[in-house]
Amino acid sequence: MKNIGPSLSVLAFLTTSVAQSQTFSFTETTIDPNPTLVGGTSYEKTIGYFTSTSYPSYFLGSQAGAYLYDPVKGLKFTIDPGNEYYERAKPFLFPGDTYPGIIASRGGQLVWLQNPANWDGGDAAQPWGSYVINPNSGCHDLVIAVWTVTASRMSHVRARCLTITRRAL
Repeated sequence: MKNIGPSLSVLAFLTTSVAQSQTFSFTETTIDPNPTLVGGTSYEKTIGYFTSTSYPSYFLGSQAGAYLYDPVKGLKFTIDPGNEYYERAKPFLFPGDTYPGIIASRGGQLVWLQNPANWDGGDAAQPWGSYVINPNSGCHDLVIAVWTVTASRMSHVRARCLTITRRAL
């Protein structure tokens, strides 16, 4: 992937398995040629069906806040201005929702950004809800598990963080 200056780009692989005699192709899409930078260039990105059920959109978390990019409509939404996003972010589809929210590390916490498209007529540009999962720490790596107890219709969600501790040799 060629990178000319700060930009947010995505490689989309059209073919995933490649044998010796096969070839593959990909496309590069520049989502934002000038992403918002404050205090550095640390980004957290994730892809999901946040604005549509038929094509993906892109989440960008940075030291300047959180943004959502809809490549088909050519729109950029501000999800959370001013907070610092770092480490990992993952799309999270809560049971019964149509559009995923995002679980991300924000300002020393692990949060679930709740997609308003699920309760506001499919409009992800409306204000997003926020639920603090862990008030004491974000995640270096993130695994999300969802299971449903069908008898009581109760859903359980677990987010597991991998913490890496460095030791002196």
